[in-house]
Amino acid sequence: LALIICHDGMFPEMARECAYKGAEIMIRTAGYTAPIRQSWRFTNQSNAFCNLMVTANVCMCGSDGDFDSMGEGMIVNFDGT
Repeated sequence: LALIICHDGMFPEMARECAYKGAEIMIRTAGYTAPIRQSWRFTNQSNAFCNLMVTANVCMCGSDGDFDSMGEGMIVNFDGT
């Protein structure tokens, strides 16, 4: 089990290091806003596929007054689906 926080998940080296250390499941927490939604989804899928592990991903919801977080979660199998 491994944990990646927010933007660390955008860098493939972070997920690869988790896999090298034996993680079969990687958890990613984030606080992104809607404009980055597609990148967030894509990196969740690619991290799972490229490292043959399951990823469980959650992005916070709500607003801080200036930004609205997208409030989304996804679990991706090792085949990227």
